[in-house]
Amino acid sequence: MSVDLAQISTRTDELAATFSVPALHVEHGKVPAWNPDGVLLRYRKRKPILVIGTVFDKLTPAEQDGTLASVVVLQHLLATGVYKFWAAFGLVVVALELVLGYFVGKHDMPTWQFALLVLVEFVVCFFVLQVVRLRRIVFRLDRRRAEVLGRPHMDMMLDRDSRQRSEFRGFIGAYLRLVTPREARRAKRLDATS
Repeated sequence: MSVDLAQISTRTDELAATFSVPALHVEHGKVPAWNPDGVLLRYRKRKPILVIGTVFDKLTPAEQDGTLASVVVLQHLLATGVYKFWAAFGLVVVALELVLGYFVGKHDMPTWQFALLVLVEFVVCFFVLQVVRLRRIVFRLDRRRAEVLGRPHMDMMLDRDSRQRSEFRGFIGAYLRLVTPREARRAKRLDATS
């Protein structure tokens, strides 16, 4: 069985209309082995592209539908919150720079050490804020899918996510486990909002 791009593209357009979000261009391509869904969101010339790999074909029809719905809504959530992220990042960095500048002013510190501190602060702030942002997006994504596709669909997807969590390996696996809250917590959050 091979991936039918026309059918996937049609279903992606239907899901985009259902969720009231922009549709994605769909194409066949290579998807990294760490991605168990066989789909990858890429950007070309600032336009989102949904890349479908061969692993996608191994999913059940319900899982395929859930995966496509996830990517369609995820792309919209990522795009709509990007300015808030950069504004928060800027505020945190400026606040920490003021504190850092105060302490550097109190102590005689060489310029290279100050530059190194600024770089470390920049990287740490970006990483922490990105993790917080992505965790919040996962909760919003779950809520939107439950509203539109129903709670049984979400329970099926949470069960699948739980099984896949142990498959994540290495640095990317650690990062994915960090930015994706545990399925029990996600289910509890859904129970609280419904």
